[in-house]
Amino acid sequence: MDESTIILKAKIELARQLYQESRGRIKIIKHDLEVATKDRREFGMYDDCGEFYQDGYKEAKITLQCAVAEHIRLEKTMRFYKHRLRELTTGVSNEG
Repeated sequence: MDESTIILKAKIELARQLYQESRGRIKIIKHDLEVATKDRREFGMYDDCGEFYQDGYKEAKITLQCAVAEHIRLEKTMRFYKHRLRELTTGVSNEG
């Protein structure tokens, strides 16, 4: 096994770990968004605190969007490294 194969395997493992962690983060953020949605529904119409709950909802929604985008990026990165490893180990390139 050469050095580039070892490096790719390490990158795949790291990407896999980060991918799993991001899945957990997304679950937590989804829960936070549900709480923010409930709070906004209950308190968002009041003049004295409504803006606070509206902002909390917007922040939770944006945080979820960013976490999902990061999760997708990690998945694509992991697939790319797996593809490169397959090319190195088999010696076959699928480039057109």
